[in-house]
Amino acid sequence: MFCTFAKWLGIGHQADPVLRRTPRQWREYLDQHIWQYRHLSSLQRAQLEDVVRHVVAERYWSGGSGFELTDEMRVTVAGQAALMTLGLDEPYYFHRIPEIILYPHPFYATADQTRTWGTDPIRGTRDESPRLGEAWHRGPIILAWDSIIHPRDDQGWRVNVVIHEFTHHLDGLDGDMSGTPPIDDMQLERDWYRVTELDYLQLVAQAERGEPTLLSHYGATNRAEFFAVASEVFFEQPHELRERHAGLYEVMARFFRQSPADYLPREAQPPLKEVDKRPRRVRRPVMRPAIANDPFSRGMAEYQDGDHEAAVRSFTKAIASDPADSEAYSTRALAYYGLDKLTEALADAQQALQLDPDDREAIFVRGCVLVQRGQYDAGIEDLRQACETGEIAEAYAHWGYACMKQGDVKQAIRRLNNAKSLDPYDPQTYRWRAEAYRLAGQAELAAEDDERARRLSADGGQ
Repeated sequence: MFCTFAKWLGIGHQADPVLRRTPRQWREYLDQHIWQYRHLSSLQRAQLEDVVRHVVAERYWSGGSGFELTDEMRVTVAGQAALMTLGLDEPYYFHRIPEIILYPHPFYATADQTRTWGTDPIRGTRDESPRLGEAWHRGPIILAWDSIIHPRDDQGWRVNVVIHEFTHHLDGLDGDMSGTPPIDDMQLERDWYRVTELDYLQLVAQAERGEPTLLSHYGATNRAEFFAVASEVFFEQPHELRERHAGLYEVMARFFRQSPADYLPREAQPPLKEVDKRPRRVRRPVMRPAIANDPFSRGMAEYQDGDHEAAVRSFTKAIASDPADSEAYSTRALAYYGLDKLTEALADAQQALQLDPDDREAIFVRGCVLVQRGQYDAGIEDLRQACETGEIAEAYAHWGYACMKQGDVKQAIRRLNNAKSLDPYDPQTYRWRAEAYRLAGQAELAAEDDERARRLSADGGQ
């Protein structure tokens, strides 16, 4: 069922002869399953059909779980992948893909598959989760057939699992599936890093806030998934991508050497999402009885859920029951700090430290509050102590801010870099580092951080 090591090396599999002409039935499959096909020029159709004939004949195809493959399946997969090659001067037949495996439905990876393929997949990492597709570095591409002919995810959003997984293949041609494919144009490489980083940061922030976006929130998983999701939209909704993410569309058009928005009519695009007209009920988390009855446990759950006001109320009840509970004071200090109630946060941190001088959360809160009040030396000492037992991004950020206010710009940038490495998605860190860069006379770096902060802010997305 799966490729042997010999097949992976291209040994032992005799490729079928490549047809010189595309059968009429194959063209019907392409027209039926690839909406873009009917809008291609005669030259583009010829290019696409040439790739299809080679991929069908030369790649090793197999069915998972005894699934019997047909020409319709092979032609459909090859045709969707071939869309990605239409801008190339020379044909690309995906010759470095050893095998294409189709399952009838979303599938599960097993330990045997992992040992056979000898590497890790890009999409999906848990054996118990069903998958629509996977691309294994230097290994096979695996796809669920019903996700190809019914291209919707469980939220109703249109997906193209073929383009998604074949994008991972392109991404890994340089040996590293990192979201940056092999690019031989130095200027395009610089533009790619700049544009994709900003759009990726924006998507991460929007996904965390649950905002509606053109790009699927799955693209916020990592930069490799961002590239794959962006490629899906580039070929499926090119007009919207060009309008809402002009910079991203432009670098992708330069990479793929084609502009689908110029040859695909807007009205032909399938809808982004199938609207569910049924009313949706908002499901609220239900606490276990033991947590609901214990104010401290309830407060911890509320704080972790981001409901700081409720957490303050619960910890207040916990403190009333046990005035010597230092952890209740320190966590209520964190909740007050989250509500920007600095006086209350500082008072609780001080009380927690009287009960437990080593309470790291209390030291952290006190350090942040002291820095915000301009007491930089005392604040830095607290933040340094808080980071000694475990690095905290926000502690480093406030430490850097305090150094900047004291005129030590070099140290400020160093500490803000520490904060960014621990949490690359905090807009405040980028704002403060931008200010530090300006003080250091590095206007270009400051402008880049200003833009990163804007993309990550609630009012900075498109």
